[in-house]
This record gives sequence, structure tokens and C-alpha cells, in this order.
Amino acid sequence: MNKLGFITALAFIPTLAFANSAGFTLGHNYNSTSKIEKKLKEIGKDIGFSYSLKYTGPSLSPDYQNGATYKRSSSGQAWHGGDNDPTASTQLYHSTALSYKATKNLKLSYSYTFQEDLNKGIKYESYFADGSKAGEYERSNGLSYNNQRINALVTNIYSNNYFFLMSSFFYERPTTDGSQADEMTHGLGIQPLIGIYSSTSGLYHGLKLSIQRYYYKRQDYNYNCGGYTCNTKHQTFIAGAGFYIGYNISDKLTIDGELKYDWDMDGDQVNQFDDIEITNLGAIFDKEYNANMDDVLEFGPTYRFNKSMKLGSKLQFAINKPDIRKSAILVNFGLSI
Repeated sequence: MNKLGFITALAFIPTLAFANSAGFTLGHNYNSTSKIEKKLKEIGKDIGFSYSLKYTGPSLSPDYQNGATYKRSSSGQAWHGGDNDPTASTQLYHSTALSYKATKNLKLSYSYTFQEDLNKGIKYESYFADGSKAGEYERSNGLSYNNQRINALVTNIYSNNYFFLMSSFFYERPTTDGSQADEMTHGLGIQPLIGIYSSTSGLYHGLKLSIQRYYYKRQDYNYNCGGYTCNTKHQTFIAGAGFYIGYNISDKLTIDGELKYDWDMDGDQVNQFDDIEITNLGAIFDKEYNANMDDVLEFGPTYRFNKSMKLGSKLQFAINKPDIRKSAILVNFGLSI
């Protein structure tokens, strides 16, 4: 992989550029002031801020009501084993992060994300366990928020003549009303990226993985609801895998694609891991998983205006159950300072 390909691969895990801070005059002791200014400038060079915006736009299918589209995060396996209805509003997803470059290969950041469902009155269906229609409901619209995370990005874990390994790690805090009501205590995650070097100039490709574990005071429990026994299972484990490939058409224009696969476990399902020994990690693949979201393919161009700003567009569609209704146009904007 050439240097430009390596830089492009880095964009798959959130990274931030570095900001130069202005000097400060703190007093009349110019000798002391110059030392303080120098130190502040050194620190300022290692501080960065990033903002990204993703617009989930219309589907290629003409069957959706006005303002509705296919939203992958609303898809996946329902409680009864069937599919969730992925119909939802078009959406703006915002992500911000403040970072500090602790060492040459370690960057720490604090991230804050939220989304805005743009249209109200978007209808979707729910189903009984036998697949029959239970009813028609409306999606909520407006702003909603996600838990905040403390992240660590390690950029040079291992490399040889064939591939390199980097990874991000996160600690998730239960900062939303929903996660606090669910008595979530914390979440942990590791998201490695393996980049494969290419002998073709401009070509880059590799593998992305994600493992996330969420902890609750009660992850799986029964309770009385109107004379019936009801059960609540919180999402306790998420695993993802992605295969990406791209090509640098020029220094500013790239085109790339990615296959994304996603699974999860709810409640005590995660206890399946308790009997796995370190000498038999292959047993992980023998466990029972749910389809957390549809498996999808995304591809399209990205244009980099400079090192700090880029704009891209992708076509997304489901591959596990191909259907023109399961498609959406995505637009991405990124800014780092």
C-alpha cells in the first residue's frame, strides 16, 4: 500500500488532525511568558477537534411514503425471530470528538454523537411471533442522543511486509436517559483494523472488526405486567466485521466500497462465553447470535478538499435479503482541525 493508501485507510477509524493554538501573554515577565507560550503551543499542536455528518437520504424504491426511507439501524432480528420493519425517517447523524495526541502512536478522545429524524408521521409495522401483522405505528422524530465515549486509538500495533494492524478502544458511559433507566453501568469495545498492503499504486483494502460488551445491573429479568409475566433482555454484546476496498483516483478523489456484517446477543445469551477457555477461542464461532442489523454493501466516491475537509456519497443496500426497498443514498461530510 502506498502512503496515500495508508492515510486513506486511517480514515476508517475516527482520527483527528491537530490544531495550532494562539500564543498567550500572561504577565510582564517576558522570559517566563515565552516559556509558557512555547509550552502552550506544544500542547496545542497535539489537540484536535473533529466533526462528521451523515445524511441517510431516500431509498431507490418509490414505495416509501414521503420523507421515509430504509434505515439499517432499524433493521435486524425482532424479539420473535422475524425481521424488524426498517422503515424510518430520513436522518442526520452528528458526531463530534475532542482529541489529544498523547504519544506518536496513541491518540485519546472524547466523543459525543446524536441524530435528528427529520420527518414526523413516518409509519412502520410490527408483527406477532407467527409473522402476522400486529399493528401500524409512527416513528418518533426530532433529536435523540447516544451514550458518550472515551476512546483510545493505537495506530501502530504491528506491521510487516504484508499488512499493518491498528485499533481503537472505547469506554462507554451511560449518559442518556434511556441507558440510565435500563440501569446500564458501562460499555467496553475494541475495533481493530487490518490493512493489507497492495502492489497496485492507489489501491487499498483490508478488514475491520468490532467487539462491544455492555453491562447492566440486571441484563435479563422477568416482571409482572397486568397479570402476565413479561421479560426484558438488554443488548449485552455486539460483533461486527467489514471488508473494505478502495482506489485513489487522484490525490483528492477516491472511490471505495465496504461489506458490513453485524450480530448481537441479548440478555443472558452472552453467558454462552463463560465456558470458553483461552486455548479454545474458536468456540466463539459456535455460539448462537442474532442478526443485529441487515448485512449491507456500501460504495461510492469521496472528495477531499484538503487535509481537513472531505465530502462523500454512497449507495447502501442490504445483501442478506436483497430488495430495492432495502436501499438508501448516504451523504457524508467530515471536518477536522
